[in-house]
Amino acid sequence: MSHLDRNFDDIAEHFQKKIYGSQKGHIRLSRLWSDFQNYLPELFSLSNLSVLDAGGGFGQLSFELAKTGHSAVLSDISQEMLLLAKQSHQENMSESELNGSIDYIHAPIQELNQHISPTSFDFVMCHAVLEWVVDPKDVLTDVIHFLKPGGWFSFTVYNKSAVYFRNLLKGNFRWVDRWMEQMEDPDADPALTMIKGRSLTPPGPIHPDTVEAWLLELDCQLIKRTGVRVLDDYLNKHLTKGHSQEDILEKEAYFGIRAPYNKMGRYVHFIGRKL
Repeated sequence: MSHLDRNFDDIAEHFQKKIYGSQKGHIRLSRLWSDFQNYLPELFSLSNLSVLDAGGGFGQLSFELAKTGHSAVLSDISQEMLLLAKQSHQENMSESELNGSIDYIHAPIQELNQHISPTSFDFVMCHAVLEWVVDPKDVLTDVIHFLKPGGWFSFTVYNKSAVYFRNLLKGNFRWVDRWMEQMEDPDADPALTMIKGRSLTPPGPIHPDTVEAWLLELDCQLIKRTGVRVLDDYLNKHLTKGHSQEDILEKEAYFGIRAPYNKMGRYVHFIGRKL
C-alpha cells in the first residue's frame, strides 16, 4: 500500500452522510443493484456464493447479498468505516432475517493476501476505489487475483471524460487546463493528485477505455459497461423540483445502459467474468 492512498478514518461519518445520505448515493446503489439483477442473474439463482467486497466501506451491497444467502467478506482500509458498517448491519439483521454471513477485514486491498487465499471467491466487487489509489492497475489486478476462474466481477471507476465535460460545462476552462496538464504528465508526483482534508472529490479519475484494456490483459470477459449518474450530475437543479427521485432513477436506468449516454456517467460500471 502506498502511504498516499486515501484512508477515510478521519471523515467516515461525514462521508456516510454526504455520499450515501444523499440522492447521488441512492442513485449509485440503486443503479448497481439493478445491474446485478439484469446482468448477473447467477447472484440470485445460485445459493451460498462467496463474495468479496474489496474496499467496500459501509458494505451496503455486501449486506444485501448476504440477505440473499451468500457469504460475504467486507474489507476496507478504514477501521472507522468498518465499525460503522458493523453497527448498521447489526441494527438491521433482525429485520432483514440475514440468511448468509458477513466477515470484516481491516486491511488495504494490497495486503488482503495476508488474510484470504487467491482464487477463492465466486464474485468480487470493488466500487469507487481505483480513483483513490496511486496504483489503480495494481489494485484492480489484486482484486481479480482473488476471483475463481469463471467467477464474476463488478468494478466502478470515476470517469475522467465525465469529470472533464462537467467542468467544461461549468466554464472551468483554466482549471481543466491545469488538471489535464498535471494528470497527463508521466513524471508528475503522485502526491500532487492526492486530495487531503475533507474533500470527497476523487483525485484520480480514470478513462473507462483504460480500465477495459486492463481487464482484457487479465483474461477477463466484459459482460456489460453501464453509466452511473448519467443524468443527475448534469441536471439544472432549479429545474428538477417538479421531478421525483423515482422519475430521475427511471431516466438513469434507461440512458445508463445506452450509448453514447452510458459513456458520460460520472461513474462507469464494469461487469464481467474471469476466464
